[in-house]
Amino acid sequence: MVLPPPRGGGASIDVARGPKAGDALFSYGTLMFPEIRIALLGRTVRCRPAAVCGWRAAALKGRPYPGLVAAADATTEGVVILGLSGLDWKTIDRFEGPEYLCRLLDLAGGGTAWAYLWLDPSVVCDDNWDPRRFGRDTLRTYLTAWYEQ
Repeated sequence: MVLPPPRGGGASIDVARGPKAGDALFSYGTLMFPEIRIALLGRTVRCRPAAVCGWRAAALKGRPYPGLVAAADATTEGVVILGLSGLDWKTIDRFEGPEYLCRLLDLAGGGTAWAYLWLDPSVVCDDNWDPRRFGRDTLRTYLTAWYEQ
């Protein structure tokens, strides 16, 4: 079963061409979890570890997911999601919602990938988002809430 995007709307795209089928997505948050990718896209997708320098995955006040924000001395680890179709991109864009800006970033070690950057500094916490804690404490209830929509 493919789950409906929980956040509604769509993210802004800052480059005229925007992501297209075959482009890579750098994920630093909930989409690092295979269970969420499968629920969202209805299938498994290829991923590989990746990182971006100059950005951090910030915890956000009142939200279980992070936002990628500029931080000169930071490096954020995540995954690059490969083999996305045009429909996948539309689905992901709706999932991310209008709180994000989709932008092409340089990956540590070479290459580029699209990433969703957080736009609202008023809810950015000083702490980084902890994917291990999300997986341990929140993932199950996050997915359950999705399925109940």
